[in-house]
Amino acid sequence: MDDIQVLRNKHFSIMDLIIAHPDWSQKEIAEALNYSESWLSAIVNSSLFKTAFAAYRRRYEDDLRETILKGTKAAIDVSVEIMQDKNNPAVIRRQSARDILDQGHAAAIAKSASLSLSAEVPAELLPRLDSLMKELDLPYSPKKMLDRPEELPKNE
Repeated sequence: MDDIQVLRNKHFSIMDLIIAHPDWSQKEIAEALNYSESWLSAIVNSSLFKTAFAAYRRRYEDDLRETILKGTKAAIDVSVEIMQDKNNPAVIRRQSARDILDQGHAAAIAKSASLSLSAEVPAELLPRLDSLMKELDLPYSPKKMLDRPEELPKNE
């Protein structure tokens, strides 16, 4: 089979399946799409497919990374908002904020696990996240605290 000259929908279906199931063999992909293994092998080893797949995967990873970062920012924003809501007891606010951050982290891990994708928290979010984490780690006291708790270093 000669190198393919034009990408068709079936080629993008192959790319989608490779991304969705990186652990599948070519045989499993061929069976799922009802293609012969030799035909699939010729397609995925063609120059055009390799070049297009690299770009397609990068675009997919960039979109996924953006989704993860948006979710992380949203989890931080909601957690900060919860911590600032003085209508609920501090214990409930802290637990709710922790739960939201944990769930957001778990969702991000699930989305990126199959690709071994790294998505770093943007620098502009770090101060808010750091401040929130410090607030969540503060020991609960029913009275208003005027001084820092002794457990925390004075320079923080």
